[in-house]
Amino acid sequence: MKKRLLIAIMLVLTVFAMGCGTAPISGPVVEEPTVEELMPAEFIVDNLQVVIDSDADMPCEVVSVDVQNTGGTKGVYDVTFVYTYTEDGVGKILEDTQSVELAAGQKKNVTSPLITTLISACYLLYRNGEDWEPSTLSVNNLSKPFTLASR
Repeated sequence: MKKRLLIAIMLVLTVFAMGCGTAPISGPVVEEPTVEELMPAEFIVDNLQVVIDSDADMPCEVVSVDVQNTGGTKGVYDVTFVYTYTEDGVGKILEDTQSVELAAGQKKNVTSPLITTLISACYLLYRNGEDWEPSTLSVNNLSKPFTLASR
């Protein structure tokens, strides 16, 4: 009987000792980050286009630029088209701002209907007369000088 009692006590102590090794650690739990920190939205503007078809009723078909979000989050970017021209010897400036919302990595072509219409109107006015004085179209950090030639 002493032998059984001794075996039972040893068994209980062994189980108790094994259980103590798995006791939870108290204190703050530090978790490993699971998501990389995302970079804020950042934009690149390129490919400024002025497409002219001199035979069309509206000669300027499109004024556009490509905008790409190279950052890690969604963002909104204001594209400002600035058309600088001379009319009757007087310098004129027309601005048109288009806002574009882009997801991270997304690229979009942004147009300016206002500038497109103005260039068409200028072209039509001067189609049968003298060459239009040199004009400049700027979009943010891009610039494109051009002349609307008469027919």
